[in-house]
This record gives sequence, structure tokens and C-alpha cells, in this order.
Amino acid sequence: MIGQPIALLFPPDRREELLGYLAALRQGHRVKRLQTAVRHRDGHMMLAAFSLSPLRNTSGAIVGSVGFARDETERQLTDQALRQSRDQLKSVTAHARCILWHAEVVLRPGRSCRRSA
Repeated sequence: MIGQPIALLFPPDRREELLGYLAALRQGHRVKRLQTAVRHRDGHMMLAAFSLSPLRNTSGAIVGSVGFARDETERQLTDQALRQSRDQLKSVTAHARCILWHAEVVLRPGRSCRRSA
């Protein structure tokens, strides 16, 4: 959306968030790696990572802003799949300890179970 106001990306319920970013830009601050839900050009909502910087003229006055956005939906899905995989591995590992302990008790009666946290 080159040349279009960033406000077009933000849904009405996130206007306050946008106003905060615009205030920071007006003061000359950069907004680095902001992650928020925005409206895609086809209308659906998506997670995006933004970087915004003030745009200055030759005398140093702020005359606008420039920003870059990247769709973070795929990264978010990958992170979610990774978390699920990690949780499954933890569950299997926890059960494997119990199975191994049970096998040791059956094979070597009289030994106690020492579970580490």
C-alpha cells in the first residue's frame, strides 16, 4: 500500500494503539519490530511485524513516515507447531521415565525410584 495512510491497515478497535505509534513518530522516534493484528488488503485480519521511521526533509523537519510490514502468520503457525511438538516430547519423556523405572523394579527388585525434577 505505497502512498496510503497506515490507518487503513488498523481496524477501528486498534485506533488507540495506532495513535500511540503516530505520536512517537511525530516526536522523531522509530517504532522497531512492532507486532500487531492488521487488516490485509483483501480484508482478512493477519498478524504483521512493522517497523516505522519518521521521514525528514533536508532541514530535518518531520514531513511523514516510512514503514515496512511483514506477514507473520506463517511464523506464528510454525512457532505454535514447535510448541506442540515440544510439549509432546516432554510428555513422552515423562512417561518413558516411568516405564524405565517400572522395568528396573521388575528386573531388579529392592531398588528405589529416584526421579529427578
